[in-house]
Amino acid sequence: MFISYSRKDKKWLDRIQMHLKPLVRDRSVKVWSDANIKAGSDWRKELETALAQSKVAVLLVSASFLASDFVVHNELPALLDQEGVPVIWIPVSACLYESVGIDKYQAVLNPAKPLNRLHHAHVDEELVRICREIQKAFTRS
Repeated sequence: MFISYSRKDKKWLDRIQMHLKPLVRDRSVKVWSDANIKAGSDWRKELETALAQSKVAVLLVSASFLASDFVVHNELPALLDQEGVPVIWIPVSACLYESVGIDKYQAVLNPAKPLNRLHHAHVDEELVRICREIQKAFTRS
């Protein structure tokens, strides 16, 4: 699974990865983000390999995500153009998500109520539900 996000939203990456950890541990899912790139590696080559091998695409969508030219011009086309790869997009904050074409994919939660608008306890409940959806998508791919 490839997780695409803005580095400004790293706290959301950390939270989703924390909730995914039991599934990673039991090998139900395998997660890749740019945090996997080691110092001295050809980061672009590693990124392209991970994009090409992804079985599930998870997008942490926010205004920062959409403001990233790299994400919009490199990661999104590679992920959205892969046939048969489920796209699970998570509204992290209010944004113009329609502008990049992800609105044709069903969001994993209501974009009118993104994660950053939910009470802390509800965020964890939603992240657990999202992880279950990711697990389902991973087993279908």
